[in-house]
Amino acid sequence: MNPETNVLDNLLRKARSRRQLLLSLRGVAISLGVVAAVLLLTGWAAHRYRYNGSALLVLRIGALLTCLATIYFALLRPLLKRISDARLARLIEERSPGTEDRLVTAVEFSNEQPEAARISPAIVDRLYRDANSVSASLDVANVIRRSRLMLYGGAALASLLVFAAVLKWGPREISEGVTQLVTPTTFAASPNAMSIKVKPGTARVPKGSDQDITATLVNFDSQTVTVYARPLGSKDDFQGQTMEPAKARSDFRFSIFNIQDSVEYFVESNTIRSDVFKLNVVDLPYVKQLDLTLNFPAFTNLPTKAVEDGGDIAALKGTVATITAKLSGKVRAARIVFADGKKTEMKLQGSDFVGELTVSADTSYYIELVSTDGEAYRGSNEYDVSVLSDQPPVISFDKPGRDKKATNLEEVFTQARAEDDYGVVSMDLHFSVNGGEEKKVNLQQLTRESARSLSGAYTFFLEEYNLKPGDFISYYAKARDASNEATSDIYFIEVKPFEME
Repeated sequence: MNPETNVLDNLLRKARSRRQLLLSLRGVAISLGVVAAVLLLTGWAAHRYRYNGSALLVLRIGALLTCLATIYFALLRPLLKRISDARLARLIEERSPGTEDRLVTAVEFSNEQPEAARISPAIVDRLYRDANSVSASLDVANVIRRSRLMLYGGAALASLLVFAAVLKWGPREISEGVTQLVTPTTFAASPNAMSIKVKPGTARVPKGSDQDITATLVNFDSQTVTVYARPLGSKDDFQGQTMEPAKARSDFRFSIFNIQDSVEYFVESNTIRSDVFKLNVVDLPYVKQLDLTLNFPAFTNLPTKAVEDGGDIAALKGTVATITAKLSGKVRAARIVFADGKKTEMKLQGSDFVGELTVSADTSYYIELVSTDGEAYRGSNEYDVSVLSDQPPVISFDKPGRDKKATNLEEVFTQARAEDDYGVVSMDLHFSVNGGEEKKVNLQQLTRESARSLSGAYTFFLEEYNLKPGDFISYYAKARDASNEATSDIYFIEVKPFEME
């Protein structure tokens, strides 16, 4: 190769490299944009049809084929397609005014081309020198500008950032759908996976007892939940029965009364199915009745409350519940078992077992029995323990219930009433004359037991205050329960002249 062609060759080599970079950035930008859009759309569709396995398979295959086709046609194919030196020289001249086909001519009649054999060597040599002189004055940055490179690079980065932002802060349905679409096995094991938790699961239950099956929907909602059961060891089909909504929105319950035979069962909703569990019926004593005695905290001034044949406990924090378990037969011991696994021993009193629990947080419990031969088993259903919040009292004036005008010799009768969810402890009247010092009058004060409804009255003898026309008295009432205080609206008594009618 003629040494004088080095300048032209260097220019072509730089232009080819810059063109490859441009094609790479453009391909990456298009690929990232299309892949992000496909994943977001199919992820949303995957969440919508998350219960349909066939639809999920079609979405995964369609998304994969679309992404692979985009990468091939937008990135790999343009990079693999080689451009000739003549076309590259033409590209340079189109973006470099004044070259007048001098680079293209030199390339076409180079020593490697067959046409060069029919041309005088002196003419070819002059073409080389002329092309080199032109190439020395050209800058490849003017052929493929940096702004185009930055445009495609910025577009690729923007697509990536938008995709990540939608997954991070966008609708939960899209992020969960993309996760399920890309890594279905990981999603199934993640905390966001949809499942059904079933209590008591597989358990030994006493013959003749009542058993509650509770299903909790995890990460999805449904209006219909069905429990399917059949006798243990049977080859018949499972028979389904609709479960009833329980206390929590995601909980459903089904009761089996006087269970006699062992059964196997599972719970299903919206194609989500639990594992198959077994209730093994054994001839053992069970809890036939639970009686409760609720001892409320001292500050409430509430009397002890007895509940016969109960189980669920809903009370103020600090309430001590005494649980009396009446059994169908003799056992060695009984325990209260809480949701976190902690156990409290119950004491035998006569033929019953008695235990206590303090209401401190929302939880649940059941009674575990130990048979005479030492076998521990669940002897009752599981019951809820709920902490109730103490709402403030509601207080208002029955009389006069409005602002009033009176002469300075009249008597104005007022009566206030307060109501509370657990009980009102005290009630006071506060008043001031002409906006002066506030005074307080106790209307009611209970020391032993609180009352759900409490009323109190007070009469203003206006003559005692030496009032003149235009003066006024403002007043309101306050009521307190064990832990809250409430205030009524404020009212006014305005003194009017005698002649005013």
